Amino acid sequence: MSLYFLYCVRYLVFCVLSYLFGCYHFLMNKNIYNTECARLSLAQGGLLQWVSQCRYLGVYVLSGRAFRCSYDHNQCQYFKAFNVIFCKVGRYASEEVVLNLLRTKCLPVLLYGVEARPLLVHDRKSFDFTITRSFMKLFRTGSVTVVTDCQKFSHFYQSITRHSYGQKIPVQ
Repeated sequence: MSLYFLYCVRYLVFCVLSYLFGCYHFLMNKNIYNTECARLSLAQGGLLQWVSQCRYLGVYVLSGRAFRCSYDHNQCQYFKAFNVIFCKVGRYASEEVVLNLLRTKCLPVLLYGVEARPLLVHDRKSFDFTITRSFMKLFRTGSVTVVTDCQKFSHFYQSITRHSYGQKIPVQ
């Protein structure tokens, strides 16, 4: 028997388990995450799809040698929520009101699932960039130093770092 065949049989067991739980695609990982496997047919006539990411409880798990998560969907949903709030009350309400809405309504959308694993440096920078762009739009500036000062004075940056370490966000 070839090694390729043994890998496919090994994953067939997991495919059966995924079928029992109603999942018709399977996330490849470990040493053969980038190996092309043959498509397997199910009893109902469908084909099992091999995918590079899988959504479980709203967290996107990526295939690879190590456990990784993708937060791109969270960022898209965050920008949707921010744009809705900003379009409805952005220029009419004060910055404090918009920041409070941003902290209570948009930030949980962005940081959903970050407790699944420790954040990588790349993920932290991506979250910082997302929030910095929101502040740039809110305060009508392109300067990162102005945005950093606004985050410090509004205690917004401290609440993000506390939340990303798993501590509770203080209510103000």
